[in-house]
Amino acid sequence: MKKVLLLFSVNCFFILLLISGIFYACSKGSESKPFNTFAEDFSTRIIGMAFDNEDKMYVGTVENQAQKSILQITPGGEISTLVSIECLAIEYIKVGKDDSIYVAVIVDDTEGGAKILKITRDAKISLFSDGFTQPVGMAFDLENNMLVVDAMAKKIYKISPSKEKSVFIDLGNITGAKSGNYYHGIDFDHDCRNLYVAGLNTNGNGNLVIFPIKTDGNPDMPVILSDHYTKHVTIHLDVVYATIDSRGLLIIDADGTQKLMNDPLLNDGMNLCFGSKEFGENTLYVNTFDKIVKMTIK
Repeated sequence: MKKVLLLFSVNCFFILLLISGIFYACSKGSESKPFNTFAEDFSTRIIGMAFDNEDKMYVGTVENQAQKSILQITPGGEISTLVSIECLAIEYIKVGKDDSIYVAVIVDDTEGGAKILKITRDAKISLFSDGFTQPVGMAFDLENNMLVVDAMAKKIYKISPSKEKSVFIDLGNITGAKSGNYYHGIDFDHDCRNLYVAGLNTNGNGNLVIFPIKTDGNPDMPVILSDHYTKHVTIHLDVVYATIDSRGLLIIDADGTQKLMNDPLLNDGMNLCFGSKEFGENTLYVNTFDKIVKMTIK
């Protein structure tokens, strides 16, 4: 009788181990990654992306040395070409409050050889502003002024709706910032009280900087938020998201807690922004060189 009970106990033990192993394997197999692919198999390199207030994603691509394109993508993934642009490079795209697409392009490689183009939804192109060297980031404030980061000039320019251009911030001498920084991405928080600026340099480090905006609309003294090698930044529900050039994602919660997210899909992660309407207002999109990935924020 004791042998039977012992044998029964041993068999139950191994059955439990087997069941536990099955459940563990199933749980490992179903473990979800933070990001999944939204669009891929682009025949050309992706430069940037932006969403309008209706139902389109706009993506900048490189066709060849002289030809660049702005694609439009529906929530269902249908891709078509909105317009082609003759230029050396597309550096950034942003959708304005008027649903026009603003595209930073380099026309020639001389100082001042870059400009901002305005493209309407029906593909009409006009000049919005010029005289830049490397415009790599754009944002709009509450008064619909456009702010443009010029990485080579190390300045943030303000362009009014009437196209008046002025220097808003000189980035060349920020106290406490790493020397040699090139500043790329910028974004405001939801009420435009703080301007976030992402910076990197050739030494493999950089800074994420905040410029509080005073009541008169001018920038206050900057605050260093992070020493990470950040390239582009966006803010959603008081949480900061920044791409760490070719290495992942930096997330800074409202309480200041910082964490790094590594995902194989984020290799070569560049620009990032949140979707609109059918794309999901709580869905973060990141473009790499050849695909667009997304993550829904819970």
